Amino acid sequence: MAGSRYLPLTMILLGAVQTGVNCLPEPAPQPNADSWEDVQAISEAEPNNDAANAHTLAFAEDGRVRLIGQIPSLQVANDVDYFDLGPLTTGDRVVISVVTPGSDLKTAAAVFDAEGRLFILDAAETTDTGIVDPSIDEVIRHDSEVYRLVLSRAPYSGLVGGEYELRIAVERGGSAPVPRSQIVWLNFDGGTVDVPDAGRMTFGSFDPGDIDPVYSGQNETVRDWIVRTVRQNYARYAVSVLSSDEGPPPADQPFSTVYFGGYAPRGLGVALEGTDFYNADPADDAVVFTRRFTEDLFTVQPDARGLGTAIGNVASHEVGHLLGLSHVHQAYDLMNGYDAPDNLLGDQRFKNSLLNLSIFAVSDLSLGQDGHLMLLEAVGPAPSAVDLDLPVCDAPAALAVGDLDEDGSADIVTVCPTAYELWVFWNDGAGAFPSHGQADGFASTSVGILDLDGNGHPDLFGTDLSTESVFVYLNQGGADFAPPETYPGGPGLWTVTAGDLTGDGSPDLAMANPFADNVSILVNQGDGTFAPNQIVSDAAFPLSITTADLNGDLSLDLAFGNTGTLTLPGGVWVSLNEGGGHFSSASAYAERALVAGVTTADTNGDGHLDLLLADRFAASIASGAAVTLLNDGTGGFNEPAYHMTGEGTAALAAGDLNGDGVPDLAIVNSVTDDVSVLIGRGDGTFEPEMPYRVGSSPVAVATADLNGDGWPDIVVANEGGDTVSVLFNRGSGLFGAPGP
Repeated sequence: MAGSRYLPLTMILLGAVQTGVNCLPEPAPQPNADSWEDVQAISEAEPNNDAANAHTLAFAEDGRVRLIGQIPSLQVANDVDYFDLGPLTTGDRVVISVVTPGSDLKTAAAVFDAEGRLFILDAAETTDTGIVDPSIDEVIRHDSEVYRLVLSRAPYSGLVGGEYELRIAVERGGSAPVPRSQIVWLNFDGGTVDVPDAGRMTFGSFDPGDIDPVYSGQNETVRDWIVRTVRQNYARYAVSVLSSDEGPPPADQPFSTVYFGGYAPRGLGVALEGTDFYNADPADDAVVFTRRFTEDLFTVQPDARGLGTAIGNVASHEVGHLLGLSHVHQAYDLMNGYDAPDNLLGDQRFKNSLLNLSIFAVSDLSLGQDGHLMLLEAVGPAPSAVDLDLPVCDAPAALAVGDLDEDGSADIVTVCPTAYELWVFWNDGAGAFPSHGQADGFASTSVGILDLDGNGHPDLFGTDLSTESVFVYLNQGGADFAPPETYPGGPGLWTVTAGDLTGDGSPDLAMANPFADNVSILVNQGDGTFAPNQIVSDAAFPLSITTADLNGDLSLDLAFGNTGTLTLPGGVWVSLNEGGGHFSSASAYAERALVAGVTTADTNGDGHLDLLLADRFAASIASGAAVTLLNDGTGGFNEPAYHMTGEGTAALAAGDLNGDGVPDLAIVNSVTDDVSVLIGRGDGTFEPEMPYRVGSSPVAVATADLNGDGWPDIVVANEGGDTVSVLFNRGSGLFGAPGP
């Protein structure tokens, strides 16, 4: 089925041709030709084969334009015609029809915004009555300085050429449809549906033992991982995923159904009504052909959990069609129509990816489908998972948690560099913060809490970007702070952390200085005052730093995250402590990572601290990522492993969030506006992320038990929302509203 089946790579290598029902909405009625006779036709202006040379259309006063063009026949290179529709704003309605009278030419028409993100597409299809040409009638969902119509031959239409007529009308000033939340019901109980190219199919109750006897008796495990996977894939969106194992579907609301069972030789699944742009029909259905998931599909036969993950990813793919997404061509994108089956066993995501040539036969790398954006515009974002939003100063950039007033409850500190303010939220002991304290004067991008002068009271310290110095507030007891002292750091001083680097029992301060491409330390004199700044290692635009004993010699080493320079690699660099605050030359790891945060934890239980990174964009998976580097026991580290997060990964924190004794991760994503929770498995790997929506542009995260229930909670600083968000742990590492 063109555009709806999830085809494994082996099918493509065998030269399979997609045929059958087109995964597109039913064509809108063709305008009456007579109504266009009064619109003077213009001719296509060649060359217009790319965006730079697009033919700019001049609309008449009534918002219409009529154009005559041609796609030549028998060309080796596909002729593609680009047309600029000009700026369009949210609520404008675009109506486009392609007419090919007396011609066998089949065309595909797609509209993209200025960034090359797909708005909508349609392609000609053959019916009993002949060729039905593309027709588009849709309302703009977001403003763009230009929208472009791109016209080409339809996929698999050969080299037939001919003349076409474009009829385009723009109605301005309307309102865009409000995104509508969606219910998806995973039906394991069976049913009867009409499947394109296969006729009526009846499915019994799903049992993985029918796929292979090796899965007999593991029905509950496989079903559980199917449901988990679909819920995880749609956790960023207003999509409620229900299961027949949990009860019947809702009786008073529309819902889409995914059936499980049967066999189709050419695909793993099908959206029965095709691609439903912007979820126009909230009650359409899909099938996952589970009998296709036999041992020969994979390189190595998966266990029950892996089988459930693979089936869940395909179910998510087919639901994507029901919500308006087409096939793309990029690994780890859930809408990838050419993916290798083994990739189904791992984590996948809705991304911005190149359109699949079987959907739109145009080899333009600037044109793609932003699945994340289209889902937000179709169904909207997931509800906020925040339990408590604390308004704070403008653009908070960092935070720390600790019991500053020594009442037994963790308080929250956040800093706002553009406002030159530091705020302390005082915990009332139950996880509420009825009051706050405030200090002015520092453009801080980093803040920390630790007893620096040895008097038993937690002190405050942080950076001041405006003077490239570190400030220190010494606590005299009960949050009675002495006036701050400042100490010069390095150029562009961005991040500071504390640890006993000289081995004298007093915490020193370690700083990342991006403008100087180095890290430096301030040595504690034993009383919370510090000796002058001394450089201890080169770096490559470092933005994060941590201290930890990485080689087991009981001395704290340095690990710092770099974004890299023109001549130096990025990644995480490690300088081992040689004693007395002297450090070895740095060794670089994960050099392609754009490191926004670094911390340590023993993720595999071998007694050695591993490195954990927040990678703003991992090229290998085209996504933000958590990166783990396992310690070899000597302070050297193995090859990095990447775990998908949201977009714009900005910071991370480690802690045992589900109480199993294994470190977990909380990572904030500034583009997707959420915090990813990754549960550790105890072997150095993590479960796929579960995202929870927070405020706008989160940039910092910390964990602490704020309400005294024994479970670590999550605190997030939202730079774009001027808030600090608190997410209370509901037990076992679950956050947000209780799930279905």
